[in-house]
Amino acid sequence: MRQLSIRIFIILLISGLLTAIFLATGWELELVNNLYNINDKFSWWMRKFGKYPAIIVSILAIVYMLIPYLRNKSQLLKRIAITWLIALIFGAGLVGGFITVEGFDRPRPRETTLLQGKEKYVPPFVVSEAKSGKSFTSGHAAMGFIFAVPFFALRRRKPKTSYAFLAGGLLFGSILGYTRMVLGAHFITDVIWSAAFVLSFGAIGDYLWKDKYTIKSRYILLFLLIIGLIIIYFNKFERIVSITSSNSSNITINTKCDELLLNAANDFSIAYTLTGYGAPIKNIAIKINDNKAYLSTVGLFRKIHCKRAVIKLPKQKSITISKGQPIIMGIKPPSLVKSTKNYRTFSGNNAKND
Repeated sequence: MRQLSIRIFIILLISGLLTAIFLATGWELELVNNLYNINDKFSWWMRKFGKYPAIIVSILAIVYMLIPYLRNKSQLLKRIAITWLIALIFGAGLVGGFITVEGFDRPRPRETTLLQGKEKYVPPFVVSEAKSGKSFTSGHAAMGFIFAVPFFALRRRKPKTSYAFLAGGLLFGSILGYTRMVLGAHFITDVIWSAAFVLSFGAIGDYLWKDKYTIKSRYILLFLLIIGLIIIYFNKFERIVSITSSNSSNITINTKCDELLLNAANDFSIAYTLTGYGAPIKNIAIKINDNKAYLSTVGLFRKIHCKRAVIKLPKQKSITISKGQPIIMGIKPPSLVKSTKNYRTFSGNNAKND
């Protein structure tokens, strides 16, 4: 236990010192302004594909642990697989991917006034008033730093190989973190603490696992199922869903949104910016039935909320909206054609047929 405490203390001490340096000197804010380049192709490529190496290894580790013949063949590989999965599930997942994101709601750099956003800059470990940030910590960086985790399982039997993993994992995680900073998605302290959480749970996983332990496949499957359900339950998402065609001439909007933008245009469309918790939201869609637009949700979702709606109206269509909806008019404002006690109806009369 003493060795584990020392390792975690060293990890947290280094992370804390680096955080203090970047905050005290103002370098964190300088990096935001100096690195930001939303058009950087390499960073976008890494955003799309950077997680795949860790995902592939994680799948292989799960398959390895589920097949008795394989997992009992090598105690060292079993130790590496267990350590990897614990660091993945708890370091990169539950703590670094959910608890800190949910607990602090730190706005991303591009969402702050540093990069012409609306939110205030919030230091790490300070709860944000924005309640919508997903900056702290970096999931992409964590999926790079996890390649340093085999260091803990290998350090006694293969010290040279262990340090190669440590250096390679820290380098890969830093590259992924750098590319996320270039896109304005994370601060340097987000990246630092991604490494801290992953490495800490890697050390914990290695300490807790004893080579004499045996695990049956059904218990592994049950554990993975429970973890999967927890991840789904706490998964925070923000997505845009839209619909661009409808035979209805007048449509009633039932979904309540924080902000609604109306604009006359040549083509009809409704687009919602949604937040919520649950599984991937490809089964959330806008549907129109009996001239009423509503959200169709199929899957494990909760607390779905509409932050913003953008509605474009051509001449031949009109929209009916409850008076409780806050409305902002676009560059080509539609016309108010009818108002009752509870509803307002707008038409895209100002749309031009180019």
